[in-house]
Amino acid sequence: RSRRKARGSHMDVVSWEHSPFIAGRVCLAILNMSRAVNFYRDVLGFKLLRNRGDDNTALAELQGGPSGIRIWLFKGEFLGKACQTNPGSMPSLIVLVDTDIETRVNELKAKKVRILQEVGQDAIGKVAQILDSEGNTLEIRQLSDAYRTSIARAESASL
Repeated sequence: RSRRKARGSHMDVVSWEHSPFIAGRVCLAILNMSRAVNFYRDVLGFKLLRNRGDDNTALAELQGGPSGIRIWLFKGEFLGKACQTNPGSMPSLIVLVDTDIETRVNELKAKKVRILQEVGQDAIGKVAQILDSEGNTLEIRQLSDAYRTSIARAESASL
């Protein structure tokens, strides 16, 4: 793993290209399993890999996007015991990267998804924030060409 500061950026670029690690999973505390599975599957387009039972289920696993990110949904009382957290109180932010953020946010609005932050611009591109069905914050980003170029340069310099 190598770390390089991208020029003109406030974020570190981390390259895992030469690491034995692969993309893992994100665990989220949820209140209602059916509602959460429906949101990630039907609204965001994730594929349901497994779901153990009914609304009293401890775990569901979904996979989405070209990166194959996996999201594990845990009933709040199960994840809370392990991570000392409650649904909607996760300190971390899940970031989903898209190539057409305006279209994606409009699609989510049409599906009645709560928009916390309309599409705006920051140092690395366009950004919006939404809430999932359980109150967890998701960030949607469209990275600028300049930022993508800086990432590519930093990664190639680390080889």
